[in-house]
Amino acid sequence: MQSFENYFAPVNSLLHPYMEFDNNGVLLQITEPKELNKIQRKEILSYLWRLENNRKFKLGRYNSILQIMGKVKRTIENEIKDNS
Repeated sequence: MQSFENYFAPVNSLLHPYMEFDNNGVLLQITEPKELNKIQRKEILSYLWRLENNRKFKLGRYNSILQIMGKVKRTIENEIKDNS
């Protein structure tokens, strides 16, 4: 689940030759990596797929926690109302 730690270095090593920056270090564009072989392309797609799935899992988990927090809040509000 540590996306940056797990995927940044390998994706960066494959793509950095195709990244163009201005003098301030701002990324201007990523040119099409035509020189990558089929295995390298699949590797990048695999990393992107894992990043996407990890993100979906995290968002689902966050939504689940928000729902639980909402239930706890309503329970507390009902307890306060009943004891007033």
